[in-house]
Amino acid sequence: PIMLVNILMAQATTLFFSEYAEGSSNNKYLEIFNGTGADVDLGDYLVLGNYNGNPINDTLRFPAGTTIADGDVFVVAHEDADATITAQTDSLIENPYSNGTSYIAVFNGDDVRLLVKISGSDTTTIDAIGTLDGDGDGTPGEGSDDDPGSGWDVAGETNGTKDHTLVRKASVTSGNTDWSASAGTNATDSEWEVYDQNTWDYVGSHPHGDPSLSITSPSDGSTIYSTDVTVSFTVSNFSVAESGGDGHVHYSVDGGSTVMVYTTDDISLTGLSESSHTVIVWLVDDSHANLST
Repeated sequence: PIMLVNILMAQATTLFFSEYAEGSSNNKYLEIFNGTGADVDLGDYLVLGNYNGNPINDTLRFPAGTTIADGDVFVVAHEDADATITAQTDSLIENPYSNGTSYIAVFNGDDVRLLVKISGSDTTTIDAIGTLDGDGDGTPGEGSDDDPGSGWDVAGETNGTKDHTLVRKASVTSGNTDWSASAGTNATDSEWEVYDQNTWDYVGSHPHGDPSLSITSPSDGSTIYSTDVTVSFTVSNFSVAESGGDGHVHYSVDGGSTVMVYTTDDISLTGLSESSHTVIVWLVDDSHANLST
């Protein structure tokens, strides 16, 4: 038999904000994730923003042909952000206090950001960070009445949108215009994981979950009429490399010696005897400590 580890990921139904960072100084960015199963032209989308409880006053438009590939992210950041951020950024927003005109990448915790889909002459909000109707009276953008103060609570974290990085959970598959439901009241019911300010470990990719390895071929219990077998596998949330990655792959046959692999290429097993065999493939870190089997 061949041991299997299978991880099934739900497909996203819309683009959505996958990360938000309200860092120190100009270390601000938004990340948009496309898990829809197809490439998407961002020319059909907008990012809208306000400040301090006021109506929407800023619009970020994407030029037609600005494509976000399936499974990829698009990062919008302040041009003066840390090099760790700008290295992952697709659209650098010029400082509006210098020569720039957009405040989309200037926010400090109490400023709403909306992701909007354009359909002809109509627009539909598909995701939100914060709410325009802070006092819940049905009238958005009333200034101080709708300003949350320093920020909105997220996952039970007071002022979670201020001085924090927010990362969307891997289980989320669509945007959410109900900010109360999205933010949640605790770490369990929130759609977001809240990290300390200036945490930029996750920018540039999504989703982020536990590292996993799944054997895709042959299937568990297969009977193969050959002494040579090719084992194919996939790895999620983990960079396999000899150096500069998260670690590498180990495998063994019938409990024998461990073989180290530094790519995700197929494993070729040759000269096997005509009997039942057990193949185990697992992930290890750079110190060879086991992560999964």
